[in-house]
Amino acid sequence: MKKVNLFCFPYAGSSAMIYSKWKKDIHEQINLVPVELAGRGGRIEDEPYTSIRDAANDAYHQIQSYLNQGPFTFFGHSMGSLVAYELAHEVLEKKGLQPEHIFFSGRRAPQCPNQGLPKHLLPETAFKKELSLMGGTPSEVLENKELSDLFLPLIRNDYKIVETYEYKKKVTDLKCDISVFYGKTDEISYSELMGWEEHSSGRCELIEFEGGHFFINEQMKELLRVVNNKIDLILK
Repeated sequence: MKKVNLFCFPYAGSSAMIYSKWKKDIHEQINLVPVELAGRGGRIEDEPYTSIRDAANDAYHQIQSYLNQGPFTFFGHSMGSLVAYELAHEVLEKKGLQPEHIFFSGRRAPQCPNQGLPKHLLPETAFKKELSLMGGTPSEVLENKELSDLFLPLIRNDYKIVETYEYKKKVTDLKCDISVFYGKTDEISYSELMGWEEHSSGRCELIEFEGGHFFINEQMKELLRVVNNKIDLILK
């Protein structure tokens, strides 16, 4: 049976575990491969990244053994979208391969500057308040000192590499289709979302979900219905 590898990249402060609950709803011909980034999960002792490109390079070394096994796709949410974008170009440069489809979720196109003051520079109390307003960070992490001391440095560093990301136009554009997922009440403009179409000669489709930035958790079944349908087209 032909299978498609789906490599998934987490949002700031999260681990590959966020994708474990996808397994029961994912198409049987999709091989779900959550990619664990440094500083979290089973890699909690590993040094944090200095940039998004550093994270993408690390991800490349994790997935390169899969790349000649057949078609593959990428899914990234928020920070994970930037990792997926940089990684797609690293794979193209080093292997001459590219994903059959990329799902960019909860993130403006990479050429669009970040909005507002850098959150990673906020004092601890203000940073916790910002995380609470955004959602996605368990309340026990924000309210328990031991958990805060353990996880806040990782979350702050993830915000730092996102907020200091410097876009550089690539020499070669991608050719795959792109799906851009976004939450109806997230603070990302239509033009920032449509900016993703500049990065591939393939089709770029925007798909709206109910909810804010973390619709990925609230609308999981609907999101996976779309992912399954898109990857089904690759298998036909």
